[in-house]
Amino acid sequence: MDISKAYDSVSSRSLRKGMERIKLPEQWINLVLDISYNRFNRVIVNNDLTEKYKVEDGIDQGEVWSPILWRIFYDPLLCKLDDMREQAGYEIKSEFKENITKDKVTIHSMIINAIAFMDDMTLISRSHDQIMDMLEICHSFYRLNDIKANPKKYEIIRINNVEKRDMIIEGQKIEKINSKNGNRFLGIFFTYNNNRAVHIKKMKDMIEGFVKIMNRKIITDKQVCKLWNTNMIPALEYQLQGVVITENEAKQLMAPINTLIKHKCKMPSSLPNCVLYDKDIYGVKDIYSLQFESLSKNIMYMANGNEIVRSIFKIQMEQLQQEAWTPLCFAEKVSQVKFSTKRFVGDALIVLDSKKFHLCDHENYNDLFRNHRIRGGYILIEEVLEEEF
Repeated sequence: MDISKAYDSVSSRSLRKGMERIKLPEQWINLVLDISYNRFNRVIVNNDLTEKYKVEDGIDQGEVWSPILWRIFYDPLLCKLDDMREQAGYEIKSEFKENITKDKVTIHSMIINAIAFMDDMTLISRSHDQIMDMLEICHSFYRLNDIKANPKKYEIIRINNVEKRDMIIEGQKIEKINSKNGNRFLGIFFTYNNNRAVHIKKMKDMIEGFVKIMNRKIITDKQVCKLWNTNMIPALEYQLQGVVITENEAKQLMAPINTLIKHKCKMPSSLPNCVLYDKDIYGVKDIYSLQFESLSKNIMYMANGNEIVRSIFKIQMEQLQQEAWTPLCFAEKVSQVKFSTKRFVGDALIVLDSKKFHLCDHENYNDLFRNHRIRGGYILIEEVLEEEF
């Protein structure tokens, strides 16, 4: 969902209501509003200042407390959406049978219907009607606060959806549906069919663009390495939050930058790449090593993060366990699973396992079956089936 000039749309009346809603002291509320609105602004136009005008609405972009004021202002909408999760939301769940000799089945579930970062919001639902109900709630909030939404910039990702009805909001039809190039959210592209090629192509284009610019510049090999490590590596690491790549794919992505640096330092193309990656020589950061660092941090955060993230991680681990047809924890079985499980967590664990990074906490307890292994039985199904299965 797209909002025009979000910070400028914050009205003093709604901001006051938002602060009163969370029981902030009246003196503090008056202080915030007095600082924010009892003042005048001037604008620089053609190297000159305009006449001053009184500030009546909006909060300043870049002001230290602007993000928290925006959250206070926007929180009622998010809470309203959260209240209707049961009626309009997407449920991720797993059924875990702790003992195959007993009928007890534990169901772990999590329902999500909205995620937001500042003014960027994504609605998630099971059906067309449910998403329209949530959109009506959002737009009623926007109308109440004179916020201008731009439905023309809305994007839809339909996953396994046979419904072909058009989505029309305030008389405008949403055109961007299941874009082949992916749908962008906070700088990362997602596809309806989880197509890894879109992510890899995005990173490839970024690297080729960087190499093309560096080829035209009269700079040294050390300068190229510095720009790569400080400019490109953070951008690539950000993109790696949406995809897990193999070692061969990482080598293909690194090939252009390796060639560029060898050319800049007048070295033969046959020079081993490890010379470039050695921290005591050039210290070029390798994408695959970068991914390993990123995945290890992300997986540990998922396993030990806040309640929502931790619950989703647990559900995904149980789903992976069921898909692998094993009573063992998926993290114990991961070395025997093929890459491209179509799940970020599954592929991440496979890559980490290839570098001897294991994620399993059963060694911390005397009970090996605690929380993740299935009790009962003595023979694994793969011991019965032939190798081709």
